[in-house]
Amino acid sequence: MLACALVAVGAAAVPPTGGYSYGFHDRSVYDVSTVFLLSLLLVGGVTLLFADRAAHRVGAVLGLAAGGQLAGTGVVAFRRWHTSGGFTSAASNEALLRSLSVVLAVAGVTAGLVCVSVLHRDGAFRGIGRRRGMVIAGSIAAIGIVIAVPLAMGHVYGGERLMQAGAHALMYGVPWAVVLLVGALADRISAMAAALAVVASAFPLLDEVLMIPASRPSAGFVVAAIAACVVAIAALPTPHSRARVQTRSQRPAPRRPGDHHDR
Repeated sequence: MLACALVAVGAAAVPPTGGYSYGFHDRSVYDVSTVFLLSLLLVGGVTLLFADRAAHRVGAVLGLAAGGQLAGTGVVAFRRWHTSGGFTSAASNEALLRSLSVVLAVAGVTAGLVCVSVLHRDGAFRGIGRRRGMVIAGSIAAIGIVIAVPLAMGHVYGGERLMQAGAHALMYGVPWAVVLLVGALADRISAMAAALAVVASAFPLLDEVLMIPASRPSAGFVVAAIAACVVAIAALPTPHSRARVQTRSQRPAPRRPGDHHDR
């Protein structure tokens, strides 16, 4: 996963050449959201490499959130590099940049698969039947966020509504839905980490500097926050579960031969 993060950083860091300008003289189609996701993926990789086992699930969820969005970003960037500069300022190394966007997408997908494998190996998906409420909440949040995010964010150009909605779904809606659902299928700590990752990765939408223009980007943040809250609330311990944990902790320890009572 850390190797995927380093590959993704390298793929996104290559600048365009030949007098290319995007938007207000920006030098890349990748925005502040991409920088944040790359940082999040690096943090997740370092966590898996150096942290103790208790933090592995959190690192895996962070990596899944970042990897999914980077995968969608790479797919969208493959076309965006060709259209963003217009007819007069296309990058002279456009072929290389489009190839690197594919590398970015592959690195994101690979990192996401690694994270799911880590969660499965760690036993996070055991006992799903005992977490029906959390699974139902995660499923509802996932379906809702996939549908609502592209609609809420809106479009800028009337003739490109479908393409902009598809790009917003790839970059935001679908990755957020996947990480919320996986977190809900895993356990409480994974669900809480997924909710926090979604909210954190949605914050750049408030900046309104996006690879694909949107008329209401902040509305996407609101939808993401609502879906994350649904999963987070469902993941909170219930009074019944607290009582069960307390009962277990109050059970007397079994006596061993040779202790004071046996003597």
